[in-house]
Amino acid sequence: MYCPKCGTENPEDAQCCSACGDVLAPAPTVAEGQISKTSALAIAALVLGILSIFTCALTAIPAIICGIVGLVKIEKSGGSLTGKGFAIAGIVLPVFAFFVSFVMILLPALARTRQIAFRMVCGTNLSGLGKAMLIYANDYDDELPRAGGRGSTWAMKIPDWTAGNRYSAYGLAADGSGGTASISSCFYLLVKYAEVTPKSFICKGDHGTTEFMLSDVDVGNRELIDLWDFGPEPREHCSYSYHMPFGLYALTTSSEPGMAVAADRNPWMQSPGAEPKNISLFNPDGGRQAVKAGNAITHQDDGQNVLFLDSHVNFEKRPDCGINDDNIYTFWGGGDIRKGGMPGLGSEPQDRADSLLVHDGEGRGMPYPGGTKGRACFVADTPVWVDGELVEISKVTPGQTVGKVLCATLMPCLEQVEKVQEHGGTFECRDIVLESGNRISVVDSHCFMLDSGHWIAAQDLTSGLRLKTLSGTVGIKSVTVRAVPYVGEVYNLKVKSSEQYMVGKDAVVVRDW
Repeated sequence: MYCPKCGTENPEDAQCCSACGDVLAPAPTVAEGQISKTSALAIAALVLGILSIFTCALTAIPAIICGIVGLVKIEKSGGSLTGKGFAIAGIVLPVFAFFVSFVMILLPALARTRQIAFRMVCGTNLSGLGKAMLIYANDYDDELPRAGGRGSTWAMKIPDWTAGNRYSAYGLAADGSGGTASISSCFYLLVKYAEVTPKSFICKGDHGTTEFMLSDVDVGNRELIDLWDFGPEPREHCSYSYHMPFGLYALTTSSEPGMAVAADRNPWMQSPGAEPKNISLFNPDGGRQAVKAGNAITHQDDGQNVLFLDSHVNFEKRPDCGINDDNIYTFWGGGDIRKGGMPGLGSEPQDRADSLLVHDGEGRGMPYPGGTKGRACFVADTPVWVDGELVEISKVTPGQTVGKVLCATLMPCLEQVEKVQEHGGTFECRDIVLESGNRISVVDSHCFMLDSGHWIAAQDLTSGLRLKTLSGTVGIKSVTVRAVPYVGEVYNLKVKSSEQYMVGKDAVVVRDW
């Protein structure tokens, strides 16, 4: 009860004011039948409080003021005003709105900080792997880790990761030659011989990968050093790509110091947590988004951690960070070195300065165990050489012999068509006009042989390049992407014991994937 004379608050049952001694009249009550009104300020406070949630707290302060003033007036009204709950809600809701706004502002910053932390740990991992590789190379004639034996080729998985010896693990011959090995099995040599833990091969930004642990597999009482790879699904336990160790241009400690040795996963190849990117979206001369299209997926397309041969690790914001602006994720196909050719099983660096970092994963047009080597790539009326004559590719049948002559010097004799692949759909189509005046229409990422003997993807063909033919070479006059996509059936030949056949009147050599 407030004193009407001095305004001092007194107990409800007080008869005199404790401050001025004035006699206090009983608090007025709502007369019987009188209707109480809801405080307009309380209603305003509630409305403004609700609005504050959807306006990033812009109406929060007015809501709080209205709520407080409304509560005071309700208290002094002697029951003639109601809406105390509305007023309280009008005060509480803005506090909630402030909290929500704060969280919305903070979350992106926290997510960014989290990604930076992942990036730093990833870089530290690669740095440690680089040091371990040098230790390994010191014991193995300066060679960096390479699984398998002499002449081993790249495969997605090794024959037996639990084998008791390397011959069975890689499928080697008695003399140690042949067989197959994977990228992950190359990395695993550091676990066997350089005391690197499986945890060091995991980047937390690489979704779908987890640390390889013995407790998750049934290998009896064997230890990590007794195995040959990261379990039955090794690509799920290794986050990094590695310079192609099979073929002529494997790295050694005497290679160029600026060569990229390892990095985050290749963006053009499938990983456990992501599909391969479309290389056609990458433009080294484009804006930031066009460049990011060529970066690793692991770090939100911002770039990739790269381990160089001189042991330093750097976060590169472009994939063309190799020697002479070489793209570290592609092989040089004779075109723009900053873009290169699409990597695939069998792809190799084209010289000692060509970085090609790959991981065990399916890419666009890249095979995986049990699958085919790629989609069909030529329109139905494309002429191909079979049984010594030109036949439309859609009319070729299995069993026919590939070639313009039966014993071409370029290819073994009597190579037969094993299968005619046929696919329907909508495709980006390129018309390649040759200096001879003949034209070849190709879709997707089919590979052509250059006069140098190197392979180049269709999307990297440009005027002026020369293509290998059965009898020599032929120059490219122009390459045009059709404005309207090709809709219909497209075809490809699978050739027994070979990857090559010849298309067009000029007998241009192409690969069957």
